[in-house]
Amino acid sequence: MKKKICEDFCKDHSIQINLVGWSRGVVIVMEVAEELEDDGCCCKKDKKKYYPTVNWMGLFDAVDMTVTWGWANNITSNVKNASHIKKSKKQKAALSWMIDQVKNAGVQMRGMRKSYYVK
Repeated sequence: MKKKICEDFCKDHSIQINLVGWSRGVVIVMEVAEELEDDGCCCKKDKKKYYPTVNWMGLFDAVDMTVTWGWANNITSNVKNASHIKKSKKQKAALSWMIDQVKNAGVQMRGMRKSYYVK
């Protein structure tokens, strides 16, 4: 996923990077944000290394171990905004609807221009 993000970023440095993870995917998007902060993106076109900012990281129904490890304390400093939604039985339908919106809306979802979704 980081490779694809870096390819897109190197083509257009103005893109907004939004990472969305559901369940165990939360661990993956947190790792990708960390890799972007630590390793950055090497752009072949101008032969420079950039450290892109993550505009928003959406964490949906994170696995319990992520929450008990203190996910909020582990979000890297290159993430400007992060949200965590944990579903209950009553919220299950609403969460499914929200995930569908994130996957399908793309540009129209809160002005997001690029979202990378991991399930």
